[in-house]
Amino acid sequence: MSLETALESLKVLFKDKPDALTVFDLKSINSEYLKDKLREEKLFTSPINLWVTGRTGAGKTSLGNSLLDSKIMKSTGNIDCTDFVGFFKLGENLRYYDVPGYASDGSYENINRVALLMPQIEEEDADPPALKMEDTDTFPVKDFSDCKSPKDKPEIETVNVGQWQSPEQQKYVAPDVIVYVNAPHMQFLQPDTKYLRQILQTWKTRKTPCIIIPALNLFEKDGKSLSTPENLEDAKTRIAKIYQKVCGDEWHSPIIEINSEKGTGIEQLTDLICQILPQEKIGNMQQVLKDDLKQHAEKEHVNRYYRTLCLIAGRLARYTSDKKLDGQNLYQAAASAISSYGVMTFKGADAVTEIKTQLDSIAEQVEQVEKSRQEDITKTENVMGEKDITHVVPKTEDVEIEYEESHIEMKKETVNETIWVPEAVKEERKTQHLVEVEKTRTKERGKFSPARLFGSTTYEKDYIDHETRTLTHDEMVIKQVEKNVSRDQFIPEVVKELKTRTENRIVGYEEEVIDTVQVVVAQVDKVVGTKHLKGGYPVIEFLVGLGLAMKHFCHDDSPDFSISMSHGNLIAEQKLSKLKSKIEQLMNDPNGEPELIRLLEKALVNKENNIC
Repeated sequence: MSLETALESLKVLFKDKPDALTVFDLKSINSEYLKDKLREEKLFTSPINLWVTGRTGAGKTSLGNSLLDSKIMKSTGNIDCTDFVGFFKLGENLRYYDVPGYASDGSYENINRVALLMPQIEEEDADPPALKMEDTDTFPVKDFSDCKSPKDKPEIETVNVGQWQSPEQQKYVAPDVIVYVNAPHMQFLQPDTKYLRQILQTWKTRKTPCIIIPALNLFEKDGKSLSTPENLEDAKTRIAKIYQKVCGDEWHSPIIEINSEKGTGIEQLTDLICQILPQEKIGNMQQVLKDDLKQHAEKEHVNRYYRTLCLIAGRLARYTSDKKLDGQNLYQAAASAISSYGVMTFKGADAVTEIKTQLDSIAEQVEQVEKSRQEDITKTENVMGEKDITHVVPKTEDVEIEYEESHIEMKKETVNETIWVPEAVKEERKTQHLVEVEKTRTKERGKFSPARLFGSTTYEKDYIDHETRTLTHDEMVIKQVEKNVSRDQFIPEVVKELKTRTENRIVGYEEEVIDTVQVVVAQVDKVVGTKHLKGGYPVIEFLVGLGLAMKHFCHDDSPDFSISMSHGNLIAEQKLSKLKSKIEQLMNDPNGEPELIRLLEKALVNKENNIC
């Protein structure tokens, strides 16, 4: 698959996002930026009236809707549906006027001619007839300035022809610039020649200066232009002749190319307006065109490239590694498409052939990534072998056994022993007895005893007292007396005798084979297929690294693709490694693709664009 066809083939996987792989050029980015600026900011110092006219179906109303970023003005593209003068303000000082087309409905065309102060047409035999409008006739003017969606109703004012064409009204509505829109694929016919000549003649003779800019509106279908090179050349030639015939050698506007539906060509149109208008009216517009536009374009150019890169990586990583695209491995096709997309984005389509010889090293990386997303499918198989069925049998032999045999023998012994025997013995006994004894004691006489008179103070008195007396006598008692005696006794004694005998004993055991069977002796894993995994983190890292490498290669003064690839891989790893677990989590989520792409964009897209 060639680089040129790889990008187209990859679009098959993005049918839900038909513009996803569109290579954005700086012109389309500049146009979008300018439209935003025109809608939001005060770029011109004083009011500028921009009128757009052309044949019915040429795309003039679509151009206005593109500037508004909303299809608020009805347009079918084939019949004249505009029967009014449309008006809206962009920013503060840009006024846009849209008029009915010509060469369709004559009465509608006369509203166009009246509004632009041109000669009217009168065709009574036409269907419907085209009648001239008198000064008292009226037509609607619809102001779409406050409309945000097609459902919003414009402010409608009905004005009469005389009022509109009066000097007082013309001070407010007279055009500063008229854009004449022609669709080359519709061919440049006689009505176009007549109308363009008349509008040039009308505004050439007016005191109020007004420049008419011819714009070729290049319609597209399925991404391809409807206009052939011959259509373009014919329209340019015819328009140039009419300008030469009416304006002679005077300066006149060059022919520009636009796409009213996409809004491309706005930059060239704005640049022309700045060249045409007096300096005092331009204001900040030139600053926007020279500096702001360039900075924005470069930044947005890279950011869109990164967003597309994230979209490709985020979606393709969810496919399994065996996915084919036009017969080629998906990852190889994706690598070719990203290479082509990168070169076309940063260098242009003509530079694609220059990169082909540099891409040989990618194939090896693709193969490594593909192998990393494959697993062997294995089947466990048994390795068979023979096994003996055995049983254990005893092994016997005659053995000489020694053993002891015991018997009891009585042995006579003399035993000396001491015994106690009773014996009568006389012993002296002493006993204590209490006996009465007579005794005398001296007592003192009483004080009044008569004996005291004779000098006797005491006297003797006998009394009986008791005393203990010891008495001794002999007594016979029986006592145990120790005596030594001898006697004979018989004691049993065990007598052991050593004998021998012969026995048949088990001396061991041995295995005896009784059968042989087939058994599993081992198990081995045999590869029977390949399981293809989703691309996952490895594919995302590879594709993002390749995309960053292409940008680095295209911007390097001395490009070396191997160096650029190393650079891209390094940056991709730095940016994505910390998100690996989250990426793998989203890979397993059936509805995780949008969140995955947002996660990648958050890692890559930033305001400074300082990734590489």
